[in-house]
Amino acid sequence: MIYCRYIIHHWIRVLAICLWMALGGCSKIAPSTDTTNNSTNNGSTGPSIVTSNPGKPSATPSPIVTTPTTPTTPTTPTTPTTPAISNITINHTATSACPPNYEKITFSCSATNMPTDARFEWYFGDGKNDTLPNPIKTYTYPGTYDVLVKIKSKGTYVGTATKKVTAFGETFAPLPSVDFTFIYPNSPKNGIFKYSFYANTQNTATSWEWAFGDDSTGTGEFIEHGYVQANQQLNYNVTLKAYNRYGCWATKTKLVQVPGK
Repeated sequence: MIYCRYIIHHWIRVLAICLWMALGGCSKIAPSTDTTNNSTNNGSTGPSIVTSNPGKPSATPSPIVTTPTTPTTPTTPTTPTTPAISNITINHTATSACPPNYEKITFSCSATNMPTDARFEWYFGDGKNDTLPNPIKTYTYPGTYDVLVKIKSKGTYVGTATKKVTAFGETFAPLPSVDFTFIYPNSPKNGIFKYSFYANTQNTATSWEWAFGDDSTGTGEFIEHGYVQANQQLNYNVTLKAYNRYGCWATKTKLVQVPGK
């Protein structure tokens, strides 16, 4: 019974020492080698407790606190905005419809913010079409046609425009009727005969060009020109070239005789 009490008492002491070590102590338990008897309160002899490097409990280290970093959300690149096309205009120029060539019309399209990859669809109003940027068109019949252009970019229609175009077709514009008369005085003045020339184009011409046969030229429906009197009669071929509103022209040449001395 006494021995059991000793064992219980011993392990209570061991538990107390372990608790002290858990709180910071730095000791160990070892059997006693001292020959001196240690008596309990009942005279019993038991193991001794030897401490190694007793000291103050070490300070509890401060915990390292780290702040978690908020992940950065990647930004989505902004797609550049393509400016809208505007002010779409159909332009055209025509060659002369005067004989012997038929009229040819060249079309083009201009716009503000025209796409660099623009594709064109042309509809000429006579059932024909084209996809060239600057098509050249000859109409079969004279008349006024509604021309339409559609513009595509990246496979999508981005704009249209229309224009009325008047064409001669495969017919010729009329030529002006041209003729002229001239008069001159019976005698020269200061050795010069002053001739007066009158164009007779029956209101079909809008402009007139003269060549007097002596390297002199002039313009106008009516014009005067002086010839120097020579010792003998001199002959000059005078030519009138008349133009109408279509750009067509016709000529008339007559012989002018200047009397000699």
